[in-house]
Amino acid sequence: MQDIIKALAIIALLLVIGPLFALFALIGVIPLSPLGGKDIPLDRWWKRIGTAVFGMMAWGIILIILYGLYLLLCLILPNAPLCPVTPTPTPTNVPISTFTPTATLTPTSTPSACFCHSATDDDTLRCLIHAESEAVKNEDLALIQRIFAPDAAIFRGDTGEEWRDPIAYYGQLFATLDFPHARHFEISSIIIAANFAKYTSGSSGQYTTGVGTPIPYYNPNPSDHWVFGKNEQGCWVIQRFEFNASHIPFP
Repeated sequence: MQDIIKALAIIALLLVIGPLFALFALIGVIPLSPLGGKDIPLDRWWKRIGTAVFGMMAWGIILIILYGLYLLLCLILPNAPLCPVTPTPTPTNVPISTFTPTATLTPTSTPSACFCHSATDDDTLRCLIHAESEAVKNEDLALIQRIFAPDAAIFRGDTGEEWRDPIAYYGQLFATLDFPHARHFEISSIIIAANFAKYTSGSSGQYTTGVGTPIPYYNPNPSDHWVFGKNEQGCWVIQRFEFNASHIPFP
């Protein structure tokens, strides 16, 4: 719909520019030679108007064709550099998060209250980001409870909505949508302190309501913001997760 509106706006702009171009050509402000052919004397005003209008129509048709080719390119290659990037689309009133299935998830191999406990804090924090996607892929609320703080904030940047109950948020999400091909990429550490850390990432993939064609999305880094802290057991947990938030300064 937005592409149709843009195309109509371009056509409307040309309809406005065309008469102005003809008027300037009539009074001799604009020479007609760039349009092709010889210049026309001012007293042949009807010919000047006709030449100007047809010239603008020709350029307008060329612009519309080029714009159509651009839209076709973005339809075929939605991740091309010149194509616009849109936030993760959302069905009516359904909050969306972007999640990451990964084959390299490495939870702790020894008995521990911490789901992720790696050799370095950086590895542990990346494990938590991947664990969130695994929980979503498997609709595992028990895992969500382990990797999030009980009062963790989940914030949707494009609408300003915020939730303070991860179990309630993900429970609603699991009942509504599936994310079979979602992933996070370009996971970047911003700051890692003793009990506090911040990361960003990008996300892409598809989501579906279970019927119809899956809907793709692509959100480059830093569309996702992650804030981590340690709980009473000393385990790193997710304290805040922001998505569709690339326009919001972070940290």
